[in-house]
Amino acid sequence: HAAFLADDGKGVLVPGGSRSGKWTVALACLEAGHVYLGDDWVGVRRIADGSFVGYGLYSSASLDPVHAPRFPELARHAVPPRGSAEDKALLLLSRLLPERLGSTATVRALPLPRIVGQASTVLQRASKAEALLRLAPSAVFEMSPRAGRAEVEQLAELVDRVPAYWHDVGPDLSEIP
Repeated sequence: HAAFLADDGKGVLVPGGSRSGKWTVALACLEAGHVYLGDDWVGVRRIADGSFVGYGLYSSASLDPVHAPRFPELARHAVPPRGSAEDKALLLLSRLLPERLGSTATVRALPLPRIVGQASTVLQRASKAEALLRLAPSAVFEMSPRAGRAEVEQLAELVDRVPAYWHDVGPDLSEIP
């Protein structure tokens, strides 16, 4: 349960549950020209050399109506939610920005977004424990089918091998990427 963005085959996996800021980060990076691989559903696997590769599964994104004014170019193409069960609009990125969609990249960092009340966006190193506590709950409890022991162990190995950073997101979208 994360967003995944990349440049030149090097990606950042942005984990977080609902309302954590990962959509804001993903859409700001997309608008800044970064390659978009996914939002919410992405695949990750360890390869023979011990590194991790992420895979985009869908070429769409969700847009919370509260945040639509911050992304007017994307919002004007959004498919409105259908009924009360859906609270976010759908962005069909394969139609809007096909040149910015990617399918695979090496996971090089884990930015852990936090929406904060400060004036600017700041990155600061996060511990492996903090990264696992941010990544595991949304991957295990919010996704279906639920992850088992092997998947949780793989997440622990991911945070052990990939640096994590608190990504304290300020109000200026141009600072986020």
